[in-house]
Amino acid sequence: EEFKQVCLNRPYGDSEHLLRAMCYTTHPYRTPVIGKEFAHIEQVTQDDVRRWFAAHYAPNNAVLSVAGNVTPERLHALVQKWFGQIPARQIAPRLYSDEPEPDGERLTEASGNVPQTAITMAFPMAAYGAPGFAAADAVSDILANGRSSRFYRRLLRPGNVFSDLDASILGSDHPGLFLVSARLLENGPQAEARALEAIREELAGIASHAPAPRELERVKNTVESDRTFSLLPLQPRAEAYAQAEMHGHDPAEPLRRYRSLTPEEVRSSAAALFAPGRARTLIYRPRS
Repeated sequence: EEFKQVCLNRPYGDSEHLLRAMCYTTHPYRTPVIGKEFAHIEQVTQDDVRRWFAAHYAPNNAVLSVAGNVTPERLHALVQKWFGQIPARQIAPRLYSDEPEPDGERLTEASGNVPQTAITMAFPMAAYGAPGFAAADAVSDILANGRSSRFYRRLLRPGNVFSDLDASILGSDHPGLFLVSARLLENGPQAEARALEAIREELAGIASHAPAPRELERVKNTVESDRTFSLLPLQPRAEAYAQAEMHGHDPAEPLRRYRSLTPEEVRSSAAALFAPGRARTLIYRPRS
């Protein structure tokens, strides 16, 4: 039912499937977690589920993070009570193929029961925490984080090409994607050409000219305040600690790395991301 609801009965629901199939040729990221097609889920047996659980879900393959009004002594007692009797077991090795570097631009065109043309441009980028990840994150924030961002001021607010425009990154454990996602006000080849030209002009701009220190400082302050407020509730705080432990770094390290970025690092990252031949473009049109 989830596959039908998310992927089949929702406009643009199969966009992720189309995009991943275009962006990944060898890595398992080629297939969304929910499955490549509905038949994959229909054919899963209870034995398949049990084998998968046994291969991956064990105390020696988990991080337990707790945030709250509890003493270490009480916490250790509760952990031992509820989890202490679960035995460790052998975990299936993670054998992933490295995705080759892009060898030229790719284009996928699709149509469906959707209200307007959508364009998604994807560019391969660094894995979470790897060199270049923080700079790519800053590129996305300069382009699309808030009403003072470049996309909003230059492309969205004029209101003649886009109804929605965003830039984001995938925080994947393995090399992920930098995404530019757009919805167009008009359909047709001319509208698509105008949209792609406008997006490429902005990408070329940040790749060729470093952002002003004030512009970079603005997004640094925005990201820091957003993260600070997001960690006030206990649940997000526990999740952040668990993620840091899983990746082997101090919980404050990602923000420190982000704050240390220079304008030239951001420009250099954009130049590498948006170099010729790296774009994967999905154009999703209303079915005529």
